[in-house]
Amino acid sequence: MSFGVEVLASKAAAEKAKVVIAQVNDQMPRVLGDSFIHVSRVDKVVEVSEELPQLERKPFTEVERKIGHSIAELIENGSKLKMDTREIP
Repeated sequence: MSFGVEVLASKAAAEKAKVVIAQVNDQMPRVLGDSFIHVSRVDKVVEVSEELPQLERKPFTEVERKIGHSIAELIENGSKLKMDTREIP
């Protein structure tokens, strides 16, 4: 079973819990990687069908805009950026 879009707290909680209740939402995207729990670890399944909450996009503040411009000046034109979201032990 996939933890979906939230892995950090859910995975840690499920690994330590004595009883695991899983809410299964047919609208939750399946996420790959270290984001699964074996069905044998789940004590109860509750099925739902609901949209995922979304954060409202807000315009950048002037401070955020200045920070972005300052950082952009440090990057040479044509450079490629790689973002690594793996957890550092």
